[in-house]
Amino acid sequence: MQGCYKFLRRLWQYAQEHVPACVDAKVYEGDGSDLSSQEKQLRRYMHKTVGKVRNDIDTSIHFNTAIAHMMEFLNNFRDCREGVRAEVMKEVFHYLALMLGPMAPHLSAELWEMLGHEDELFHHPLPEQDRRAAKDEEKQIVIQVNGKLKGRFMAPVGLSREELLEYAQSTDEFNNATQGGQIRKIIAIPGRLVNIVM
Repeated sequence: MQGCYKFLRRLWQYAQEHVPACVDAKVYEGDGSDLSSQEKQLRRYMHKTVGKVRNDIDTSIHFNTAIAHMMEFLNNFRDCREGVRAEVMKEVFHYLALMLGPMAPHLSAELWEMLGHEDELFHHPLPEQDRRAAKDEEKQIVIQVNGKLKGRFMAPVGLSREELLEYAQSTDEFNNATQGGQIRKIIAIPGRLVNIVM
């Protein structure tokens, strides 16, 4: 009960801080190309959460994990809410109201009304995930030496094997892992790992 209360209180506090500034804006509907990195990151967190919550409610009917995903989103929201334009902020609270509706109907309806919507919240279905917005731009890659973990680095998503090798060799993590050793072979698996055989 205390955890749920703290979550709802924090959500309401964030709504009081941010919703008044975005009431007159439209919900963001662009493709993301015009957004700052901060706004892209916030939308990525939002749409990943939308996908998880929809799955929890529609497929497995696990309301507890749906709420846990929204709590996790709120933690990420705290760290990337500065400098976000009104349209993106409105999208965030618009989707939060829709997702939270089945679990906290009164608070969600109040938030919906605060956003300036004139129709009823419960005439709307759960939001759809924007898969493009949810897609990671970078992925964590593991560096191993002879199969043992030696470090991690972030690399752009979609690199080929050769591009990943080139990118890895430019990182401090790669240089630290191979310092003073003779490299016999490098195995690169795109999107996963670089294993150095010495």
